Amino acid sequence: MWTTAPGVLTADNVAVHLDDGTASLQFKNVAVLDWITVPNSFSNGQLLGAPAAATMSLNIQGSGVTRRLNGFSSPANGFQGDFVENSATIAVSTQNTDGSFSFSGTGDTSSCFAQIGRLQNGSFFGS
Repeated sequence: MWTTAPGVLTADNVAVHLDDGTASLQFKNVAVLDWITVPNSFSNGQLLGAPAAATMSLNIQGSGVTRRLNGFSSPANGFQGDFVENSATIAVSTQNTDGSFSFSGTGDTSSCFAQIGRLQNGSFFGS
């Protein structure tokens, strides 16, 4: 599991075009912490030790509308919005700074399902 500090990624890293059913998330060489496993990250390193400094690059591209849900509302769950189901391709690479670990996604990186949308919830529900 990799984590980064708040504010490292900005709106410039994200593009969403709901009417076209496309979206992207892209960044390169962002400083992250490599916790090795999810349980180690949740235990703040008590299982396998402190995280290693690392960098990550990611490119997620969503497209190919398969379904639209406009005006969907779930009052019982307190949210409403317009949603587009599509698929996404993902390219990811990461390496820790001491060079002992690296990973690069290869092969088929397409998803079976992806979703983008415009959501209203919490105090914005119903507005």
